[in-house]
Amino acid sequence: MSNENMSQKGEDVALTYAGRPRTFGFRLSAVDTAVVFVAILSTIAFWRSSNGISSIGLIVVLHFFLFCNVFRIPRLPELLWGGFYLAICTAMLCLDQFTPLFNLACIAPITILVLFWSIRLPTYHGIFARLWNPKLDDYLAGRI
Repeated sequence: MSNENMSQKGEDVALTYAGRPRTFGFRLSAVDTAVVFVAILSTIAFWRSSNGISSIGLIVVLHFFLFCNVFRIPRLPELLWGGFYLAICTAMLCLDQFTPLFNLACIAPITILVLFWSIRLPTYHGIFARLWNPKLDDYLAGRI
């Protein structure tokens, strides 16, 4: 059904940049699944030779999946998370203090803050959006 037909029926539907109606909730594609699978296999394959540094790629891929597919957060907090993670990894590697668990422990609080902040936005449209966002219908209709 085209957007014109929807507006003729009186339905409020906002479109994404790609011209598709806005959606909410968890999403998963075959490409997403393949990328996560390859990241896991690569991390395992290079674990010993990289002394665990291969976990950096897996952590980035899993967070990208978490941010884009599960919670569907806005781009700015995702980029800020990326900057913090880059700084943490750089500091750990320069100081020769990198361990995968310490790395994960350092980024976890930032991840939690980003997620907590994002789910409180009126534009939140990730998992449990119907339950957590009272303005979800306004977001889907393009009013916010």
